[in-house]
Amino acid sequence: MVRWAFDTLEIQITKDKKQIKKAYALLAKRYHPEEHPEEWSKIHEAYEAALRYADGNGAEPREDIWEEEQEEYTENVEAEYTYGQMFQEAQAQWAARQSEKLEALSIRLRNLLKLPRHEAYKEWQHFLSSEFLPNVELTELEVLYEALYRNELPQEVSKLIAVTMEKRKELYQYSMELEKASLAEDIIDCVCIRVLPYEAERKPKKIKRIIKQLALGAVAAVVLFAVLVAVTAKDGIRDAQISEVIVTYLNEKYPEEKFTGEKIQIESVNLYGEKAENIVSYQVMPKEGSYNAIAYLIGEKGKENFTCFDNLQEAEIKQAFQDSINERTGHPEGKLFWNSEGGAFDCIEDGYFHERYEGDLDKFFQLEAQARNTVPGGDYEPDSSVFTGKNGTADYYISDIEVETIEQRLAIPEYKEDTAFKETLNQCAAEYEMQLKGIVLPKNLFAERTKRIEWGDYGTYVVQTLDSPFIDPPVPFLMTIGWYVNVSPGAEEYLKIESGLYAENPVQMADGIYGAKSGISNYIVDFSEIKRDLTGCIAVTETPDSVDISEGKRKKAVSFSLAAGYGLFEDYCLAIEKEAYGISELGYRVMLTEFREDGEDVTEMKVYSYSDPLGHVQYGHVLDGEGYLFVEYPKTIQGEKPAVLTICPQ
Repeated sequence: MVRWAFDTLEIQITKDKKQIKKAYALLAKRYHPEEHPEEWSKIHEAYEAALRYADGNGAEPREDIWEEEQEEYTENVEAEYTYGQMFQEAQAQWAARQSEKLEALSIRLRNLLKLPRHEAYKEWQHFLSSEFLPNVELTELEVLYEALYRNELPQEVSKLIAVTMEKRKELYQYSMELEKASLAEDIIDCVCIRVLPYEAERKPKKIKRIIKQLALGAVAAVVLFAVLVAVTAKDGIRDAQISEVIVTYLNEKYPEEKFTGEKIQIESVNLYGEKAENIVSYQVMPKEGSYNAIAYLIGEKGKENFTCFDNLQEAEIKQAFQDSINERTGHPEGKLFWNSEGGAFDCIEDGYFHERYEGDLDKFFQLEAQARNTVPGGDYEPDSSVFTGKNGTADYYISDIEVETIEQRLAIPEYKEDTAFKETLNQCAAEYEMQLKGIVLPKNLFAERTKRIEWGDYGTYVVQTLDSPFIDPPVPFLMTIGWYVNVSPGAEEYLKIESGLYAENPVQMADGIYGAKSGISNYIVDFSEIKRDLTGCIAVTETPDSVDISEGKRKKAVSFSLAAGYGLFEDYCLAIEKEAYGISELGYRVMLTEFREDGEDVTEMKVYSYSDPLGHVQYGHVLDGEGYLFVEYPKTIQGEKPAVLTICPQ
């Protein structure tokens, strides 16, 4: 029956083609085919079925039905619902969002390139593992290449980028994204001039090195042929052995699936890092269908024992974990983002598990931790500099029971610790052997932020891993009601932090302006002449001449800076009430002017909705929501003039 089609189109059953097409146009506008291909496909299928019903027949649509429908659609539907307008508008929105993403990425990369050496490796590692993910667009890879091309990097950072891009290149090759694979190779070449060459273990490169080393004479050709035969035979034996291991593992774990060697293919994987020279790994892919790996094996070189991991239960396990923690905390709305990777150089990948989950989560975690502890390169001891925990790291978002708006959050002079919530998270972190952080947000912000993530715009991933003495929450303290951190005792000692609540109380820095520290640092600065009470420390000031705007806009602009005698020891996130300073809802620009020895540096800051997971004040973004602008104001550099923040009409 066709009821499903009309339910999908969200209308009653009808033979009115105009009503069907109008419903389709509205839904197609909401679910653009490039951004939501699965949803759009279902909607279009329902649209075709509904039209066949309206025509009074069940015939399958002809190949040219789309052109005919579009022609009829243009003639009969009101102009405001035409596909052309919908498509153009969607394309414009998509192009604008792409431009915003690329500009934000450029700013982020500039900041990364400015980092001192002692901070650079950890920050680049976080960027590559949590922000710049394999599914980035080709244009984003181009921006990365351009940023790296003429900039010097610490050797360890260059090697990290080379290692990451080598893995990405292989992934792109498997998925037939050849332009991405080529660009990843260019990035590797770009950074490898700064590091010692590393040896790859894939067969084509082995053979290429052999060819270069042998002469071209007849004798050499015979030797070459013999070597190639030997290498091929050896690799064939290895592949057969690995195939037998993985088939046995998969069939013992999932006997109902009936895996065979004919259904899978094996590829060696290059590993890098402190222990990589002693470790081998192989990934497993189906011979038909997706090029994505379904499993992999890892073990020590020269030994026959491998530990196997697969991702066949990833969604089920992650959902079970979220359901469990929601039940234990009493927050059914909670959203859990869990990256299960761990070990030195992340030898255990996110989403892959050794144990089978059969409904008992506690038992699963216990067995999984035991298995991971025996993996070569795991190194979870306190002196190994691996602090994520055996089962990875997770961000857990909930909404506050009472606080609904940002305005209510700013009115809280001091947040009181939720002891029960803290103890539950600490218990979960200990039992499940992971790093676990709880983020409590006002109800409105929680609803908007998690809704954006559920739409699938950016995927779900952990955005914050504690790996350095400087820590900051994934949502600024000023917008966060509470941030509960739970790490292992070894990590506490290294990071110089304790598990528990972290929160920064807002300070009224001017009328209509509140502020709180962006992050927490153990670095102490003592400017004895600077006032420590920051109440009233922000003042309206003259807009710098270096800000390039017209005289008309300059008259309407408002600029802020620290008042005389004040300084900031840390970067602060500000919440600026737009109405209080006449900031237009129709559009505005935000510029930050910093004063250096060699002159003034003016940076225009990109504005995001406060619900957008891509936006973060620490990346130089401005967040807009509930009548406030959230923006980071930089700490005071001794001997330099405080920065000026300017907001003007577009």
